[in-house]
Amino acid sequence: MKFKLKLIGVFLLTTLVFSACETGIKGQIAEEEIKHAMREQQDAWNQGDIDGFMSFYLESEDINFVTSKGLVKGHSTLLSRYKKSYPNRESMGELEFDFLDFKSLDSGSALLVGKWTLYRENDAPGGYFSLVWKKTSEGWKIIHDHTS
Repeated sequence: MKFKLKLIGVFLLTTLVFSACETGIKGQIAEEEIKHAMREQQDAWNQGDIDGFMSFYLESEDINFVTSKGLVKGHSTLLSRYKKSYPNRESMGELEFDFLDFKSLDSGSALLVGKWTLYRENDAPGGYFSLVWKKTSEGWKIIHDHTS
């Protein structure tokens, strides 16, 4: 009887270890995929492609974008806001992201915290962001953006 209990204990412990390893590997893959998406988003911005930049947001009116000025809801509203705020290539400058922290929330969502800097001819505004990403059939998409 004691042998069976030890055997069951070893089996459960082994299962937990392998499960933790698999979760860790999936989290690392998610982190790599999301950071790659952020680099592509940065490249789109730096090519003056706001539509390409916005393609990394879930195309839904349920997404949120929070700034110091308040809450913006919806993909189309956010796209319009970006196009109005950055009407030409000069106003867009060169965007750079720095990644500070990543947390896998579950197998289909993650949180990325980072810093952004916009290098323009006469200034270099910047701040911080926290993005909630969701895994979709089209890849990882931003569903919540809090930028300051």
